[in-house]
Amino acid sequence: MLEYLRKAAWSFFSKGEPAAEEWVADQARKILHGNASQVAAGIRRRATTYGYSPAERAGAGECARYLDNKRDHLDYATALAKGWPIATGIIEGACRSIVKDRMDITGARWSLEGAEAILKLRALIATGDFDDYWPLPPPPRARTHPPREIPRNLCPRSLTSSPQWSRTLQRLRFGGWTPTQRERTCRRRLNARRTS
Repeated sequence: MLEYLRKAAWSFFSKGEPAAEEWVADQARKILHGNASQVAAGIRRRATTYGYSPAERAGAGECARYLDNKRDHLDYATALAKGWPIATGIIEGACRSIVKDRMDITGARWSLEGAEAILKLRALIATGDFDDYWPLPPPPRARTHPPREIPRNLCPRSLTSSPQWSRTLQRLRFGGWTPTQRERTCRRRLNARRTS
């Protein structure tokens, strides 16, 4: 919008004249308050009143046309009242950091559903709303039953007193071995004991 206002100002003022920048700032303030149509009418009126030639008033005419054509998009007063950004730099920066940096990876191929899911997550993380959107899982449940006791009669008494047997008992208690695995382990321990 400002570039069009500057073109209109150069129709009315000499380039580099300080009054031109003041005029641009004044018109921009009026547009920000929701008076784009009035600014366009004022530019046309000034060009007609001062009798500028068609070549001199070209920038003014272009600015007035732009303001009339984009009137619906220049409702800055509503956007500012709702706290929306009105500068395109913020939006372009967000598009680059959220969309382009992730979607434009070399060799990546995205389905529409996959791209939408990733972009939604990136937007939630960028805005700081991820924790509200995705709560932590509940803490794990406490054990509701005591650990199993392994009957000592599964192996000979001579093995149950050795340090190796106590480690095996630990594994049997907490590892959930089947009776066949317990039997194999006991035989292995017994054979190891006989050979030593």
